[in-house]
Amino acid sequence: MLGQEVLCSVNAPVEVQRRDELPNEAFIDVHIRPNHGVGMIKERHLEDLVQGLVKDVILVRLWPRTAVQITLQILKNSGNEGQEKTDSVRALTYLTILPALLNATCLALLDAGVPMRCIFASTILHLDSRGNVDIAPDAKTLASADSLHVFAYSSKGELLLAESEGTAGFSLSQWASLETAAKDICMGLQADTSMAVDGKEDYPGVTVEEIRSVIQDKVIVDNRWRNG
Repeated sequence: MLGQEVLCSVNAPVEVQRRDELPNEAFIDVHIRPNHGVGMIKERHLEDLVQGLVKDVILVRLWPRTAVQITLQILKNSGNEGQEKTDSVRALTYLTILPALLNATCLALLDAGVPMRCIFASTILHLDSRGNVDIAPDAKTLASADSLHVFAYSSKGELLLAESEGTAGFSLSQWASLETAAKDICMGLQADTSMAVDGKEDYPGVTVEEIRSVIQDKVIVDNRWRNG
């Protein structure tokens, strides 16, 4: 989505190092590799965010004294193009790639057969200086955005993650409107709000139904050999 490409692999359950071993549950081990260079503080923070979310949805107590290894390779992140030339806080933003990381992780966990209590989806919203909400920010908008907001929702409608960043402030009512719009996107519902959406009728975000559909199609393809 939005010019981001992420490759995710999941191995589970695997042997865990003794220092990370947990007696009653599985250890979630997340590694994020940038599209160029080596991982820095931003990648470590992203790893913490992904780890915190997936630990809440994976049934970790089914695999005690083991590990769930999640490796995410960022292939493309056009949302950050041009940010290194700016002198604002957004030059260091990590939010543009976060939804792609979370959505790729959910798909990889399902494909690996990791038991979860629910699936989830994530999206990013842009709040401009006039208070208008852009539900479909393009790469150019993301690179110059004053206020970015990332949300993740479970298939049960639970808010699993909310991250906001930017140089422009926002009110509590604006944040509540952002949350509602993000939930409608992730759950695949048509938003009925008074917010400006720049005339964009189709949501660009990944929904939980789309994730379910992708995995369903893959299962059908993988099991064709059973039918001869």
